[in-house]
Amino acid sequence: MPWNDYEWDALDLLKNQTYHHVRIFEPLFFIKTGLKADMTRAFSHVGWYNFTDMTEPGSKFLTMEFLMTLSFEEVGNNNEIYFRFFDEQFKLTAKELSVALGFDKKWLLDSSVLTKTYKYDPTTWWNEISEEPVSSKNSIVSIHHPALRMLAKWIGMVVHPHSDLRLCSLSEVQYLFAMAKKIKLFPIMSMLAHWQKMIVGRSHIDITTLVTCIATHVKALDNAQVTYLPWGDEYQLRVGVEHFVQGHMMREGPDAEKGASSSQHRRYNNSAINAIEHPTVGPSSSACNRYENPFMRGITDLTTRVNTMGQQQDQISIDLTHNTELIQQNWSMNTSLLCDTTSIFTHLGLG
Repeated sequence: MPWNDYEWDALDLLKNQTYHHVRIFEPLFFIKTGLKADMTRAFSHVGWYNFTDMTEPGSKFLTMEFLMTLSFEEVGNNNEIYFRFFDEQFKLTAKELSVALGFDKKWLLDSSVLTKTYKYDPTTWWNEISEEPVSSKNSIVSIHHPALRMLAKWIGMVVHPHSDLRLCSLSEVQYLFAMAKKIKLFPIMSMLAHWQKMIVGRSHIDITTLVTCIATHVKALDNAQVTYLPWGDEYQLRVGVEHFVQGHMMREGPDAEKGASSSQHRRYNNSAINAIEHPTVGPSSSACNRYENPFMRGITDLTTRVNTMGQQQDQISIDLTHNTELIQQNWSMNTSLLCDTTSIFTHLGLG
């Protein structure tokens, strides 16, 4: 139940929104990219490892109440966050809310510290990893390294969810810097500000899984009856190869470059690791062009090997069937020969 005019207005807007579970990469596609280990390493660097492991279902009404009652204020050196579940008021510090979402319990830095302590400059950093000038809406396609591209995409899906997954905001560029430099960083205040903007936004609200995590942490779901969103494609966007092909981040089918060996693909996976641990400065445009299809090369190579194995299995099955028929024929001939031999011995009185 809204307590003031702001909450009534927010509720009216939230009623017309569409609600989804948190977005994920299509599992088989994600495996085939070969970047899972690189991304896991990056998440560990910034203290986000447990945050990425989200399996809770989302709830439309739980999320509506959370968003319409969400507020925060700075009290001394702390940020205090207020929200309600089932009309009960809750208050958490920024660090407590970070823990509720699965961020590392050890002290994590706020993004505002990057500039002062780590000399972070968005223009310099973006020029190291991209070939375009920095802006408020940076193109993920311009990022050279495979792992950083995938990380930027994931951040736009989960941390700052937005409809246009081709773009990387300045806040998201900061997170890429922290991952590459192994800086433990928590983005909670930036996330909360982004969530409030989603009330008036036009894209799906797909933070429902995160809201369930928060409600579970504060024990608001104990003995509560909650209606959750069904699992399925209708309520969870799965980003797969089609999205990357449409976004010109990889090629598909016969138009893809030919002759790429598996060793070339492995070299690009190694470059992805270097992008996380030791980002190189100013790769040439040819490096970016060379990367246009490494994901698809790996996928095509794996598909070819699977098809070849299937053909080999079919041939083995045919050979086994043929061998079985020969064995049966030999058995029949041996049985007939044994009968004939027995008859001859009997006729000669040798039986």
